[in-house]
Amino acid sequence: MNLSTRILMFLVTTMSNGFSFCARFHQLLPFFWNLFTLILVI
Repeated sequence: MNLSTRILMFLVTTMSNGFSFCARFHQLLPFFWNLFTLILVI
């Protein structure tokens, strides 16, 4: 593997990791909102 291919692979894996993290965060967002509203109600 030459250098440019390795850099490209690194960029792709970093982007996919960031995307999966964002997706997980969006899944957790409603949970945080429910928690927040519960605290406000109580």
